[in-house]
Amino acid sequence: MFTLPHLRNPYKSSVTPIVQPWINPDRNSLMTFRFRWHLIRQFVVFAIIFVALYSPRNGGIPIPLMLVLLLLYVIWQLGSEYLISSHWMATPKQQQRLGIIQFVVSMTGLTALLWTLYSTMASDAWLLYFIPLLTIGRSLERRWAFAFILIDVGLLSLSAFIPFFHHSMFSSLEGLLDMQMEFPAAVRDFVIRGLAGGYIGFSSYLLVRSLAYQNRISRYTTERMNEVTKKRSWSTATNTIAEIMAEVLSNPRQDVVANVIAFDRKNDSLAVIGSSTKQGQTLANKDYRYSATRGITGWAARNQCPCYMNDTERDPERRFLTNAAFPATRSALAVPVPIDDRQIVILEVESPHTFNFADEDVQLLEIVGGHLLASHERTKILEVHRRLADMGQELAQSIIRVEQIPDMLKHIGSVFLDLLDAQVISFHYRHSAAEIITDRAFVGELHCEPTPSMPFVELDSLTTSLMDHQTPMFFQDASQEEMLVKKRFHHIRLDVEPFVVRESIISCAAIPLVVAQESMGVMWINYRRMETFDQTVQDLIQLLAPYASLAIQAGSQSMLEEQKRREGLRRILHDSLSHRLHDVMRSLERLGQSSLTTKKVKEEWRIVRAQVARARQAVNNLIAGQTWLTFQSLVQDLQTHAQIIQETYEIPVVFSACELPSMALSLTGGNELIYACDEAIGNALRHSQLTELTIDIDFDDHSVDVKIRDNGVGFTRDRVVQGLGLRSIEDRIDSLGGAATITSAPGQGTCVRFRVPVPLSV
Repeated sequence: MFTLPHLRNPYKSSVTPIVQPWINPDRNSLMTFRFRWHLIRQFVVFAIIFVALYSPRNGGIPIPLMLVLLLLYVIWQLGSEYLISSHWMATPKQQQRLGIIQFVVSMTGLTALLWTLYSTMASDAWLLYFIPLLTIGRSLERRWAFAFILIDVGLLSLSAFIPFFHHSMFSSLEGLLDMQMEFPAAVRDFVIRGLAGGYIGFSSYLLVRSLAYQNRISRYTTERMNEVTKKRSWSTATNTIAEIMAEVLSNPRQDVVANVIAFDRKNDSLAVIGSSTKQGQTLANKDYRYSATRGITGWAARNQCPCYMNDTERDPERRFLTNAAFPATRSALAVPVPIDDRQIVILEVESPHTFNFADEDVQLLEIVGGHLLASHERTKILEVHRRLADMGQELAQSIIRVEQIPDMLKHIGSVFLDLLDAQVISFHYRHSAAEIITDRAFVGELHCEPTPSMPFVELDSLTTSLMDHQTPMFFQDASQEEMLVKKRFHHIRLDVEPFVVRESIISCAAIPLVVAQESMGVMWINYRRMETFDQTVQDLIQLLAPYASLAIQAGSQSMLEEQKRREGLRRILHDSLSHRLHDVMRSLERLGQSSLTTKKVKEEWRIVRAQVARARQAVNNLIAGQTWLTFQSLVQDLQTHAQIIQETYEIPVVFSACELPSMALSLTGGNELIYACDEAIGNALRHSQLTELTIDIDFDDHSVDVKIRDNGVGFTRDRVVQGLGLRSIEDRIDSLGGAATITSAPGQGTCVRFRVPVPLSV
């Protein structure tokens, strides 16, 4: 191949595109032109035939003959087109054969017409050869098209000697001598006609074939990409995508290498995530990374602009990054694809040949990038709906478990934070029966600790006004919004800056949380970057907001119902059970002072007295509004039990407990743990002959550790009958997802240890 490398720009293609990128026709005008073009072409052809056949100098051929010739041409053209489009020519091979016959007959008839009737035609009749040149490349493959173009151009050039042919046959010797004097002009016409015909024929063929290639390769690439992306996300098929790129840009004589590379903006680095070669796939598996400051891919990623280099050895800007895995690269092409605000993927192709890429290759990779973007959006939508479905189920379970509003909102907010790619999400909500904001919940990374929660009763409260208007508001530039940066009463009183200022918020959105026309609160979505809040983002926000509204409403209703239930329970306990337990305790005290009781009766009396005392403590807790089943109430119950043991049995009890989390226990789970402790303590009192009891409660690594030790006679586990309740203890702890360990030996006492995860699994 003849090249002038010293004149070539390594960053430009060696050929210009057939169709320039600035050509962007309107579809309606294009379809109108295509619809009318057939008639225009036929009119132009008839005009050329008429002008070529008509000669005003000698009258031209007779009108009847001209009409016959035109009629024959029309019949031939319409008949051949009908045959090609009919069902008789069903196969491409048959259509090609008819196309060959059509061009052979047309050129044979044209040549015969020109060489026999030249004396009665216009001198410009050779223009008739341009008609087949404009259509040869449309319906024939390359070898036939080239053959007929060359034949047509040859006949067109030879038409310059038609005058010599006619004069040699019909002129005298003197006429021939005059014609010899004009022979150089005929040679000049021969060259001009050959060059003009060749240029028109081959340029028409090149344009038609280039458009056909672009259409075919685009369609093929689209089909292959659809096969990959319709079943799975593009991110799980990067090697296949790279192989498709390499396949469509390779040919039998040369293979190219394609890579899919991810740009990490935060670290300003690039990572190979897919490749068409084993070496590249090995780099992807090893999470190979390199700096974005180097390489053609880094330049394309940073500038978000396609870039190709057709000679890597002449690279003055050092854009190409040499790698041992691709040592023979001489041409490279990189096209960035912005997947979303966080991801940029670079499609890179490398060739071992110089000047191997053009603008059409950039367009092809942009088609691949469009499929990546569509696949990402489809996957994102499916992921959003999956997350919403999961969140709906979890929210329903939270409502059934009567969880607190802040816990539900924090879980919902964490999902919102990920789906919206926000930095901070805050919920301001109020009790359904209240007129003021009662609480807040924050999710995300805060620069400053939240200000103390307080009712927003002042008249200029922004959150209250947003709730009243019930209209979403989007602030693209929050720092320029006076309502967001203005200091209000509570800011001045607490000596703090407004939230937008102290958290460096650039863009934010305020979404009222409404259920059945009732304002439950406001959700703030905050970004520390510029966010445009396009329609897609707004639709997603509106889709998410009802989940937070439902959580607040359900939590508020649960709180109201729980308050009513507890108030009724307190009244019942105070009016009935509390007094009756008091009477039972007084009767037990009188029975204890009686001399008629035996030793066995006194032992049972002690047990009943202890249990009644614990029941009175539980009732008092409920009347006071304290939750009975909490870790704190468990500690308090065991401590009360230890005091009763010391008073009743006169056995010293060493009790110790660390600070436990403030967490309510389920009724079933809390009772199982209490019963297991009671069983272990009861066994020690009844069977161990102890002189000291130790109860130790510890909290470590999200689990509760309870140890009950005595210094009694101990026992051998294999010789103990099942009636001691050891199996009952183990079964209760197993139901909580914990583990029970019982250690004992004759003469060394017994240690019962429970390790239960938090929260309890029952």
